[in-house]
Amino acid sequence: MIDDDYREINSDIKRTATINLYKPLNETDFLSKPHAEIRKEFRKIPNPPAKDTYAARYEENLDKSRYRDVIPGESTRVKLEEDIDNKSDFINA
Repeated sequence: MIDDDYREINSDIKRTATINLYKPLNETDFLSKPHAEIRKEFRKIPNPPAKDTYAARYEENLDKSRYRDVIPGESTRVKLEEDIDNKSDFINA
């Protein structure tokens, strides 16, 4: 009965590849590749599109970033209520 239910549920699933769930983790194909081949494969990964980072680059906001090399994009950064003295809604935590 259970097998029939399983077949019925999975009959519409398109199978494109099989996965060996019993393969030990220490025998991955990835780790057996030469370093140069792994690098070549890594370079094929597309870079994310550039994002607008103008608030992070304002001089008054430079000291508000925890990390100098991590710049938040305008569309994803946290915007604070503007401070009357500072007049900035920027924080990069």
